[in-house]
Amino acid sequence: MPDKVLDQRLVTAIRKITDRLITHRDGTPQHESKRELGKNHSLLEQAVRDGYLQNIGSKYFPCFPALEFEDPGSRSSIEQCITLVFKSLRAIYEREGDRMCTSDNILEACKEFDTNASQECVSVGMFFATNFSFYIPLWGASPDNDKLSLNLQTSARLLEFDDVLSAWKEEVARKARATERTSAPTSDSNQPVPVPAIPQSQSKLIFLSHAAKDQDIAIYLKKIIEEVIPGSRVFVSSDTEDLRPGDEWVKTIRQNLRESTMLLLLASNRALSRPWVWYETGSAWSREIRMIPCCIGKMRKAGLSAPFSSYQALNVDEAADFSSLVTEIGRELDLTIRVPEIAKVVSQLQAFDRTAQENDTSTLTAEEILLRVDSTNVSARIAQGYSDSFSILLTNESAESVLVREIRLIGPKSIALAAPYTLPHESKRTIAPHDRLQVDWKLQTNVAVNLMHLSFPGGWPHGKSTIQADLTIEVGCEILKRFKKCPTNRQVQVDVLNSRIDDSW
Repeated sequence: MPDKVLDQRLVTAIRKITDRLITHRDGTPQHESKRELGKNHSLLEQAVRDGYLQNIGSKYFPCFPALEFEDPGSRSSIEQCITLVFKSLRAIYEREGDRMCTSDNILEACKEFDTNASQECVSVGMFFATNFSFYIPLWGASPDNDKLSLNLQTSARLLEFDDVLSAWKEEVARKARATERTSAPTSDSNQPVPVPAIPQSQSKLIFLSHAAKDQDIAIYLKKIIEEVIPGSRVFVSSDTEDLRPGDEWVKTIRQNLRESTMLLLLASNRALSRPWVWYETGSAWSREIRMIPCCIGKMRKAGLSAPFSSYQALNVDEAADFSSLVTEIGRELDLTIRVPEIAKVVSQLQAFDRTAQENDTSTLTAEEILLRVDSTNVSARIAQGYSDSFSILLTNESAESVLVREIRLIGPKSIALAAPYTLPHESKRTIAPHDRLQVDWKLQTNVAVNLMHLSFPGGWPHGKSTIQADLTIEVGCEILKRFKKCPTNRQVQVDVLNSRIDDSW
């Protein structure tokens, strides 16, 4: 197999990313690497696909082949760290059998071989050890942590480990179907650098077909798959990273459909009636590539209709089925998988589906919409009651998002105390479920005087500095594209002398 040639700018970027991990035990933020490469930041994606970098969360980390670009001293130090980690994992396996180990477990075992072993050495060794999938078939990471936290699995395969150089040669041979690797490049070369070939399976593309209303679910699923299966690449048409402004979107979608080796159908009840979903899945059917319907929300795998019912489907918002999905993708693409935080992922998928369901009125009957609108209420009270500085505090007491249109102040006998206040478009007008919103405006009339005249037509009561009066705050709002008035009756204190209405007593 011919050697790959990497762009010299990418070689420099890989060296910097590797140096950061060695020095700080941390990844390099994506924006830093992309900024340095400028318009050529697609080279980083190439490095991920070819196995030189891993893209975890929002940072890049080096893979073992990236060490080909380091000086012999750095490379030798890392090889020693990897060797120490492997020997420790093997010792743990011999004592306790197959288990997952944290860095603390491994450090404790490392000290049996080297009393000077440090947490830094273990951290670096653990990270690069994850590239040896023959010896470590499964590993877990927490990319949300500031510092990457790893768990490595002990395995009977570790009994076959002798030294890291032999393991490296075996891994390259297994992946690249070759028996030799090229020598390391010199650091002062200005020419493109030949490097060991990495199997093309790492660049296999997954096409994720979904309805537009499920874009948040699709983008999240893409993020999780690419994190837990390093080397995988998921195309999501609603992700601006995949379909950028100015792209010929039909051409881009068709190209990714042609190049994909696997298609995932996000089978919500919102998706199965969409023409583009049928077009995309039809393309997979005609090309005879693997397709997995991923059911979510109200759509369950047992309820799929033909032709989707002829495929073995999964309920991805259930822990067991999501685990099966990750395992199947890893098997199909011949890539190592990490252990995801399945409970967290499933919970997030369920939350995204609930939001999509709440925002999608097309799947609701008129009775369901009416029921949800009727159960929605926005209460109000006066936060500040001066005519030149008037504030209303609104509370959404329901599970629906509410768009506030106008506010009316109404006195006795349903007489308006002031002109209705219509919220301007540039202001914040939406109240999330069970959230609050304060609305401020300057009244054009003295509501304290108007409320006093309506409550006491005979004039101000003798000997009183303030009076009590009834007032209604009516909030005109929109729920599920339906308009509703939400009135709140308040008993307030009126101070005409100071032109003030007090709602806090």
